Amino acid sequence: MIKKEVTPYEYFDDPVNTTLINERGIEIPLGIRYLDQLDINNVIEVGCVMPFYGYCEHLIVDQFEKEHPAGEVLNVDAMTFDFTGRDILCLSTIEHAGKTDYENTDIDPNKAIDMLNKFHKEANSYLISWGTGYHKELDDYVKENLDRFDWWGFCKTAATEWDFTDQDMKVWSEDYAFDKNFRYANGNVFLSKGVKLG
Repeated sequence: MIKKEVTPYEYFDDPVNTTLINERGIEIPLGIRYLDQLDINNVIEVGCVMPFYGYCEHLIVDQFEKEHPAGEVLNVDAMTFDFTGRDILCLSTIEHAGKTDYENTDIDPNKAIDMLNKFHKEANSYLISWGTGYHKELDDYVKENLDRFDWWGFCKTAATEWDFTDQDMKVWSEDYAFDKNFRYANGNVFLSKGVKLG
């Protein structure tokens, strides 16, 4: 079972990547909990995040990552990869799909939505997160289809503190827009499939 709440004493703090000032402080603990439930040989991480924090035993699909610290990274578009029956971890990556980030030239605001639907259809399980207010189309799509997903969120209450909000819609509110009150994500949402939550 994956505990959804991350309390302050469980935050992931990294002296090099300063995880307490961004959403990694809560994402990494949940990513670790998810990985601990799985056969690591069946895991595919979309977006190279966990290797930067010492977790690199699984396959990574990241179209743009060239300077990763360790592990096997396939530089392919996730939309071309077959995830059937696999377990997907995707932390703060899906919201960049179809945007101009990382010198991407394939601009399509619906690509993140298509990617989410692909994961939902093909994966055995997944854990996906992103900062709300960064990709409006993705946020709007998920809010309109919340009945399809197991979801929960966090809202930033101080520069290095998060409030676990579970399924409170305030995580989507303009009050917690990206880079509004504090740097980076001020609201962070998690979607899961195929995992027991507690």
